[in-house]
Amino acid sequence: MQRLLTVILACLGMVGALAIDTYLPSIPAIGRAFDVGPVAVQQTLSVFLFMFAFMMLFYGTLSDSFGRRPVIMVALTIYTLASAGAALAPTFGALLLCRALQGMSAGAGSVIGQAIVQDRFTGADAQRIMSHIMMVFGLAPAIAPVLGGWLHVTFGWRATFVFLALFGTVMLLATWKLLPESLPAEKRHAFHGVAIARNYLKVLGHPQFVLLSLSVGLAFGGLSLYIGSAANFVMEILHLPETAFAWMFIP
Repeated sequence: MQRLLTVILACLGMVGALAIDTYLPSIPAIGRAFDVGPVAVQQTLSVFLFMFAFMMLFYGTLSDSFGRRPVIMVALTIYTLASAGAALAPTFGALLLCRALQGMSAGAGSVIGQAIVQDRFTGADAQRIMSHIMMVFGLAPAIAPVLGGWLHVTFGWRATFVFLALFGTVMLLATWKLLPESLPAEKRHAFHGVAIARNYLKVLGHPQFVLLSLSVGLAFGGLSLYIGSAANFVMEILHLPETAFAWMFIP
């Protein structure tokens, strides 16, 4: 049971990474399909990352109030529908909206997954499970653009979003069938928006926390710049095909 739980939580953590990286080889084709420039297409990544980061502030609190499973399942439902919407998007504006919804829902698994580990395990067991989850999470960004490249070459750019919708469906079913609730009702806290805002203001007044957050944020910002420029670098500067992203992402 512990091994199965680790696999499910690791896959839930992969949801965001797959949504960020799988469609990168398709960025030039998306621009051509909707007749928009590269700067506009980059907004599909920027909008996703903004919503992804913003909602990460709230998933822990939401799951403390409403339970771990319900929040994950609602988020996965939104993610799956948004992925399907992106695959069928008739306009660039519709694609941007679907990417925003994807970003809003993609971070639930990674945040709440850590909370589930803390609910169920302590000490060395918790550390071991978290290390396994992070190992799988680290593989996702390397594998996703390679998979996305082959999907694009074989089926076209919309196929990458079909894959994301299918992955979201599988994770939704796995959560429903196999992931038990780890926070009983008697341990939950009432949801009070004013109290939450007050707590965030208190945390932001703690210098050490702010500095640590900025250090992590700058590192993630560097990774985001690397990811955002990957399509242009691989295909426009190096003139490599959509299937060549492994040269940048596997190392």
